[in-house]
Amino acid sequence: SGVTENKKTGSLVSAFIESYYAATGVPVVAVSCSKGGTGINFWEPSRPAYADAVARLNAARAFVDESDDMEVRGTYIVWLQGETDGDNGVPASRYAKTLGNILESFEKDAKVDHSFIIPIGRYNRNDIAVNARYDVIRSAQTEFCKENDNATNISIMLADLSDAGYMKDAFHFYQKGYEIAGADAGANAAYYVINKTDPECRHYESDVEYNKGGAWAEKDGKVVIPAAAAFENSVYAAATSRYQSDGLRYYWEKKPGITDGMRLVPDNGLNWNTGTGFERAPQLTYMFYIENPGRYYLYLMSDHPDMGGNSFMACIDENPLIDVAHGGYEPGLWDGDVKWAFDIAEKGEHTITICGREDGAVLNQIVLSLSDSENFKKGEPQPESERLPIAEKGAYVEINGSVCIDLYSAFEKNEVCGLYGAESGGVEYFWERSSNGSGVQIFPKDTAMWNSSTYADAPKLTYKVEFTQPGEYYAYLYASFTDATSDSAMLGIDDAVPVELALSFSASGSNRWITGSTWKINVAEAGIHTINLYARESGATMHKLYLSQTALDSVGALNPGASPRPDMSGKSSFEEKNGIMFAQTDGNNKITSVFAKEGSYRVFALAKNETASQFFVDFGDSRLTGTAGSEYAWIDLGTADMTSGNKEISFADAEIRYLYAAEASLLEIKRVETLVLGDSYTHKTYWTDFDSQMSEINARTIGVSGSTVNDWKGRVNELNLYMPENVVIHLGVNDINRGKTGTECGSAVTSFIASIKTAFPDTKIFYVTVSPNNGNSGKWAEYDINNGIVKEYAEKTENVYVVDFAEIIKQHKTAGDLPNNGYRGDNLHLNDSGYQLFSQAIVDAVKAARE
Repeated sequence: SGVTENKKTGSLVSAFIESYYAATGVPVVAVSCSKGGTGINFWEPSRPAYADAVARLNAARAFVDESDDMEVRGTYIVWLQGETDGDNGVPASRYAKTLGNILESFEKDAKVDHSFIIPIGRYNRNDIAVNARYDVIRSAQTEFCKENDNATNISIMLADLSDAGYMKDAFHFYQKGYEIAGADAGANAAYYVINKTDPECRHYESDVEYNKGGAWAEKDGKVVIPAAAAFENSVYAAATSRYQSDGLRYYWEKKPGITDGMRLVPDNGLNWNTGTGFERAPQLTYMFYIENPGRYYLYLMSDHPDMGGNSFMACIDENPLIDVAHGGYEPGLWDGDVKWAFDIAEKGEHTITICGREDGAVLNQIVLSLSDSENFKKGEPQPESERLPIAEKGAYVEINGSVCIDLYSAFEKNEVCGLYGAESGGVEYFWERSSNGSGVQIFPKDTAMWNSSTYADAPKLTYKVEFTQPGEYYAYLYASFTDATSDSAMLGIDDAVPVELALSFSASGSNRWITGSTWKINVAEAGIHTINLYARESGATMHKLYLSQTALDSVGALNPGASPRPDMSGKSSFEEKNGIMFAQTDGNNKITSVFAKEGSYRVFALAKNETASQFFVDFGDSRLTGTAGSEYAWIDLGTADMTSGNKEISFADAEIRYLYAAEASLLEIKRVETLVLGDSYTHKTYWTDFDSQMSEINARTIGVSGSTVNDWKGRVNELNLYMPENVVIHLGVNDINRGKTGTECGSAVTSFIASIKTAFPDTKIFYVTVSPNNGNSGKWAEYDINNGIVKEYAEKTENVYVVDFAEIIKQHKTAGDLPNNGYRGDNLHLNDSGYQLFSQAIVDAVKAARE
């Protein structure tokens, strides 16, 4: 007959039978007659294949009828065919007519009681025309069932399973996919047999369950994380969206599959890069715990639609992003590269961030392994790693008059730290993890605003803080405000009306500390209070909130980490981490602490003593003493030299609630050695190797893309937050490109430098000259005038220096030894070669001024 059954790549029959039997209790005799790659004409009643099928069915029924212990209760056809007709472009009318002839003939020739039809899936390639032809066949099958009483549609899942990544090639499914569709079809066929009415076919919904808990735990050098866990939007896993300049939102949606995936949509050809990815690309973040430090290699399981949507970017702990681009696109594809590696030096919690590189990309699973030669099988996800218990923490603890809140802890979403969205003007506003991998951001970014009169209707973040020192606290915000329409917030305590954290000038810029003279709240009495941070403008991005009883605290130089919080698990052993140990005594007068870092530690105790007498603390090998009053207060006990290892801490003659020890150097307010400010040339979006290239002079940057000299005039007082020894300035290119003359720009620059000198007379100031970029040759003469004015000013002004980068670029242009003369493809910003020269010139100038 031509029916050869040697092309099968899997089967849904067993799953169909199990499901049917579970519902009916009636055994099934399944008779197979199938052949891959056949069109519907192959099965026409006049063809040998049809006669073969009828003969098989009749022979099987005769065998059953002749037995003593079996009885045929019903005879049915299950029809699944049509992909080849889709390939061949068979019209719907012709397909339906032929199908009707076949099924009617089965009723007459093989005594078939009813026909069940499973519509076909999709063509698993990015070919719109072929998929449209498959849609024609699928619609014809569906409509045929609606119009014929003797035919019933018993599953619509194959098309869903195609989308869900269960296909292993253009036409065939993984066995798991066949089993899902078979079980669905069997249950629906049983429904018809029992009720004699058509079932309501349902779409496929993933039944994959993921582990719940805290950080994913590394075991035997491997961590396996399901991408879809990002929908938790917790402190352990989160997904972020991004709005483009045209207002279009790019975000992650769930893509059900063998293991659920995260699909970056919409898919219209947008891409990001390692320079801008942290700020502009949608991201996925996951926290994991490493017991065995070392070099971990990244492997990704994906289901990419095409070569225009098959890559990501990745980093560990906010280090620079690397490209992780696949070489192909297939469902269930595993990929890795020895270049996709991260050195993790310390055990403990770490965060992996996956940024979109191309829209449309789909990510299913993430594996970090100490092995650089893992060989995972296509289409087979790895068992998810166990997760550690969720760390339950109490309120933030103010210590000695200051507290620093990690704003992202709001994603704990509990009574201690929580977040609340809001509806305004028909728009739902919500919080997400912020673009640089930490902090929070309010979306969507539009023109929405709230104020101290409407704060009750604004989105807010809440944090419990345990204050021991009442009084006035000044507020400092560590933020990444993008522009003047999203650069403020509101701050309140308990039920008090909030104060507006807004400046009279634009507070935009990435990863910078800002404050204002009115930014303060009053803590009326000791105890636990709720700090409320409200949105004032949509799009605002904030990372930390620092509250201090010291006005104009040099928080930028100190750059505090998040304040400690009591561990609610009731443990009695407390680890020192990154030079800090915090422990609650829970009424005990002896605890154990583990110190990994040796050094001199400053020790504080939250203590009280009804007799206001002296008490002591044996801290390691040191006995420290202090005097406590009748109310709990922080007592500075001085310093203790600690070696590494387990240390017993005991005390007497006082009630001690908390003990806090910090490596002494962490508490010293140090001046920032070199503070870099200015336009996009000084921004890490373009200066991607800033940290390594400027490490010799201990630099940090607060540059703002697109800024002009005038934008910085009101920001001189901000430098108080950093107390810089050196200030490096690159400004002027935006001023001149937007119409200022070189004379006007030079005058503005020297005036700005003079204002810095007045505020910080002992600070050395370095001006980097505006270089002749490739894209604005008509402005070069004005650049030179500006540069000349600043040079003349520097020659007669103490502690002002010129870094003549413009001259350096001119020399290399003449020599022709730089790619694209040192500029990127936009002909404005520096490329890697340009930044090597740029950074070296600055480093050399600062080092020379030291001597």
